[in-house]
Amino acid sequence: MILGANVNRYSCVRPCIACPCFYQSLAYVSPLAFGVRKDVWIFWNSTLMSAGAALNIGENAFLTYRFANNHPGIQRIFISTHVQTSGIWEMPDYLTFVTKSNLKNTTIYWDVAGVSSALFSIETCGSVDIIFTTNLAHVSYKVGLGDCSNWCTTIQKVLTNNTESTPTTVQVDKNPLWCSRSEDVWISWKNTTNKLEVGTGQVLHQDGIVAMDDMEKDALVERMTIQSSLSAKWKIDVYGCELNRNRTCHCRHPSFHPTLDGDFHCDSEPVQNMEREYDQKMDEPIKSNTWRTEGKLYSTTLAKWIITKSSRIKCGVECELRNSCSIFSYNKLNKSCWLYDAQHFNVNDFIENENFKTYISY
Repeated sequence: MILGANVNRYSCVRPCIACPCFYQSLAYVSPLAFGVRKDVWIFWNSTLMSAGAALNIGENAFLTYRFANNHPGIQRIFISTHVQTSGIWEMPDYLTFVTKSNLKNTTIYWDVAGVSSALFSIETCGSVDIIFTTNLAHVSYKVGLGDCSNWCTTIQKVLTNNTESTPTTVQVDKNPLWCSRSEDVWISWKNTTNKLEVGTGQVLHQDGIVAMDDMEKDALVERMTIQSSLSAKWKIDVYGCELNRNRTCHCRHPSFHPTLDGDFHCDSEPVQNMEREYDQKMDEPIKSNTWRTEGKLYSTTLAKWIITKSSRIKCGVECELRNSCSIFSYNKLNKSCWLYDAQHFNVNDFIENENFKTYISY
């Protein structure tokens, strides 16, 4: 499937990379735009392949191609931008995907603002780096799996001021990765405890192997970027988990997510039900407090105060106590609220995130 061919003039399905488009699939539509992130979904089954310009599958479809015979099934997706161009891709984290080394102008990252952990399943013969950037431009962290020529794991805190950088590194002589099979690794970061920790297995906070106990207090992790020295196969869950005695963990996935791989991902239904009841109980007081919701949004650009271990009602009260605050975002995962130093809502200051809900005083 090619999107935005011939300088964004058309899209279509091809039987091979060098083949012309199937005539029945040709659509003089491009869902792409220069310098602007656009939502695109692709759907396929044994009889057809389709695509649409929307976040939800089935909405705003612009291309549909029906196979002449039943398709044997799609096993792998390759993505690329055209020669001499670059692009930014954001894909759901429940896909299994492969990264190759020495990719130019390629960055693979997750928006993890409001999340405190990630589970990985990684297969590679090389080393991998997981880099965490924060809301403070001069503070970042890097977890290196397979460092020291594939025999150690490191956590590095980098403080960059102007042109000078001061790294702090903790190291353990253990590499959790194997060349011939996928290995499970978890990483947890919590600003409330100032601790970044790495462990093995699928159970969060068990079988830890190395930890850094002096995370910067005001540096909130907002982005997670992955890199690999050689080709690597990944499976990642970044929605944050908590220990539960009956399950490996409770993963708080948005309710519209499909059923995920039970061997790696956790059964989230009990937590979803609990959160749904919590939302129903808390929505009425918020409505009576002259707050309206603007959706599942949050801002990384606006100046803000952050309060932990709070409720949405307390967030509203705290915002009202500040003369410059009329907007706040509530994070249901870690029960924190972001109080913005802003009087007027501008949608351009906000980005979508399933873990947040933003409220505005009216």
